[in-house]
Amino acid sequence: MFSKKLLPLFFLVFISIFYSFNFANLNNLAIKSEWTGNKKDTSLSIILKTPLKLGKVYLYSSKSDGDFELETISESGIKFKLPINNTSSKDKKMFRWLSISTSSNLKLKQLNLITINPTVQITQIALYDVDGKYLTNYQILDKSGTDLYKKLVESNSSINKASIWLSSEIFDESFYATSAYQYINNIPPLVDVHPQLGILLISKGITAFGMNSFGWRIIPLFAGILIIYLVYVFSIIVFNNKKIAIFATLIISFDFMQFVVSRLALLEVFVTLFLIMQYIFMYLYLCKVKLTNSLTKGWLYFILTAICLGLATSCKWSALFSLPLMLICIIYSVVIVRFKPLWSFIALLTIAIITSLLIYCGSFIPVYKMLGEKNFIHFIWSTHKYIYYFQSIKAAQLTDNYISPWWSWPLDMHPFLIFKENTPDGLYSAIALIGNPLFWWGALIAIVGMIIYAIRKKDLRITYILLIIFAQFIPYAFIKRPGYIYYMYTIAPFIAILLAKSLNTILTTTDSQFIKFSVYLYLVTLILLFIVFYPILSGTPIKYDYITNFLEWYPTWKF
Repeated sequence: MFSKKLLPLFFLVFISIFYSFNFANLNNLAIKSEWTGNKKDTSLSIILKTPLKLGKVYLYSSKSDGDFELETISESGIKFKLPINNTSSKDKKMFRWLSISTSSNLKLKQLNLITINPTVQITQIALYDVDGKYLTNYQILDKSGTDLYKKLVESNSSINKASIWLSSEIFDESFYATSAYQYINNIPPLVDVHPQLGILLISKGITAFGMNSFGWRIIPLFAGILIIYLVYVFSIIVFNNKKIAIFATLIISFDFMQFVVSRLALLEVFVTLFLIMQYIFMYLYLCKVKLTNSLTKGWLYFILTAICLGLATSCKWSALFSLPLMLICIIYSVVIVRFKPLWSFIALLTIAIITSLLIYCGSFIPVYKMLGEKNFIHFIWSTHKYIYYFQSIKAAQLTDNYISPWWSWPLDMHPFLIFKENTPDGLYSAIALIGNPLFWWGALIAIVGMIIYAIRKKDLRITYILLIIFAQFIPYAFIKRPGYIYYMYTIAPFIAILLAKSLNTILTTTDSQFIKFSVYLYLVTLILLFIVFYPILSGTPIKYDYITNFLEWYPTWKF
């Protein structure tokens, strides 16, 4: 007989499988060899055995930090150059497919890939005719006349129904995954405007599985799954209610933003993971203080809070938004026990601060050694001067079509399209950073309702969750640099917990079957909405009409 006690376990296993199945074909690029243009004007010639009208040319650029151009020669000898389309929103051309569209009606007999600035490295080539048919009848010759066809071309197209994002760096992966690769190869990392722990964690996946999309995304995926588990754990610890925990886990699992970010090599997933752990341990410390009437008997939870703060800040400075709330929690605990024992607590607080600082500074040691610096304190000071300059001044000058004001993020007004590509077979592939509107809009109502509920009931548990949400969100109102909707990712797990509590409160305080049915219908609809939007969350190629007819609800929703 199935035990209800096992339901949470089965539920969490289901969520893990749900997030993991997308990686079955993640690394669909078979790298057998590579061609390197390490000198200016080094070229690679693609010679078609039968002149024809080309539709698209795909080049997989691996360790390329230079520039190149593609020259085409028609059947009659006319030469012209084709623009290279970078499929990401970033300019880097490393570790991704580059697509070149041939709009000419001329039949082509040859293409020349010419190095402008070295180094250029190509590991795979794919050609399609104007009808989207994968071509195999051609030669690939280097300057010495060696045919590289078998080394650079797959017998079957690796760019088919599976979107090319699967094997390409997209969005900020071009910075973080590339920097992780550089760490492994003892090259100073490209990213020097963030603390380094998140990049180091990404590098562990690359070390284990190689410099491919599986390698740079596997550790973030595990972190994303852990976030879901911790949402369940946090809900149980705070509310001691499995229904609330399951509701919260369900809501965050089917949030669009959670799904997309946890499948990419980004820093947000790590800072969010450590922040949730930090807030869990601080809550446990507060409970211990109240239970024992002592500031020091919960010392282990306090030190663990400090460790998690250090880890979170070592990924991104946005973790520092938690400091005011940590201070409030410390003052609260000191007041309720009437400063007992004060001096022992001061010693504990000192140890905690030193622990956080040591962890944070330690994240810079690998790059410190790599650069051959002699004075660590001077290195830390100069590094942070530059980080502060970039984040406060240089970043404030950035311009982008997807910049949006902080107050608009919970309203889901400005999605961020981080990938788009027209596939050879006439379909459209895209990935958007956007929240599940049923979750985010419902959460706005829940926050207002829970504020009123917490005041009336004097419920400190709800107050704690609300303070977390405000601590992580309100600072963006005072930051001058441009903001993006994906900054909500770090806040979403706590909003999910609050919304789950709100839904459970409705269920337990009403006798109306219709209202109870509506709560469960809301959750089912939230899941169904995830399915409807799944193509633009996963990069699944579809007809563009599906997007315009069903997904672009507002003028600002452009996918």
